[in-house]
Amino acid sequence: MKRLSFLALVAGVLLTAGCSGGSDDDVMLHLTGSLSRLNEVPVTTATGTGTSQVTVHEDGTMRVQVSVTGLSGDAIGAHIHVGASGTNGAIVTNLLTEGTEVTPTVNTGGNLTINKTFSSAPAALADGTHYINVHTTVNPSGEIRANLRED
Repeated sequence: MKRLSFLALVAGVLLTAGCSGGSDDDVMLHLTGSLSRLNEVPVTTATGTGTSQVTVHEDGTMRVQVSVTGLSGDAIGAHIHVGASGTNGAIVTNLLTEGTEVTPTVNTGGNLTINKTFSSAPAALADGTHYINVHTTVNPSGEIRANLRED
């Protein structure tokens, strides 16, 4: 009886881990990027900076972590776009409204923290033609941007 209870516990732990958006052991792709005004097209005069990480797991889930400080105000948008460095492109993932939060999103006083899991990753994410862009009321087309690169 104890063995059966132990196996049920292990199965429950494995099932829960599988639902959490993957573990470090099943990472298929890891992308990073530094958010800066200099990456924006066109370049802005903003002073905010930040970091971003995108991790795609074997089960197809994607985890996105963004940490930004010094925005001109609260973010009105944050997205993954498709578009090579130096070009603008279409939104493929809305980081503020889509996904499941791992920790609550913070968007106050010019600071933005996102830590979310998404059920799938955009197509061709590894090809170097995607970026994360944060929009504010002062810079509604984009205030700071990170061109995502494989780590």
